[in-house]
Amino acid sequence: MSIDTDAIRRALPKPAGQGRRPVLLMRPDVGEIVVDIVLERRTLTDIARRCGLDYTSVARFRDAYITEDVRRVVMVQDKLAAKAFEAEVLNEDRVEIDGDLRWVIQKLKALLQDAEGDEDRILQLGSLREIRQSLLALAELQGKLNRELTVHLNLNESPQFLTLRTIILRVLERHPEARADFLDEMRVLKVLP
Repeated sequence: MSIDTDAIRRALPKPAGQGRRPVLLMRPDVGEIVVDIVLERRTLTDIARRCGLDYTSVARFRDAYITEDVRRVVMVQDKLAAKAFEAEVLNEDRVEIDGDLRWVIQKLKALLQDAEGDEDRILQLGSLREIRQSLLALAELQGKLNRELTVHLNLNESPQFLTLRTIILRVLERHPEARADFLDEMRVLKVLP
């Protein structure tokens, strides 16, 4: 799973006023650019060069649009992508172990049917038994790893919640009489500091 750049794009604050919008904000890859800035995958100079802009344009964009909420969304998306990758790797290993176990069981069944009184077959059965024990131990370990792989999300880190919170706070700025009551309720719920 890769980082959800659409969630990052939605978390970006809306431009204030009727002035000219930053070029970076209008780019289709703005989510990737924000990820590069927050996770410091590229320097601002590299981003400016890649986008055909001046360094100062990228720096102004960073200062104006990469808020703490946006940084939090990027970090959550990065963590989710890493956890999804780990789960994918573990699932691939589990499929390999399952296939190996099936193969060993089929071999054991065939050898048991043919092994009556044959010394070589008995030696093969002993070897397969050891392989089977090793694979069962690996399968047990794989099961424990799969059970312990959990992803915990904090509502305060959810991109959708952060977007909703930003919208609500923006609306409440226009209605100051409701703002104090709302903020008190949010503090009681420990959603806002």
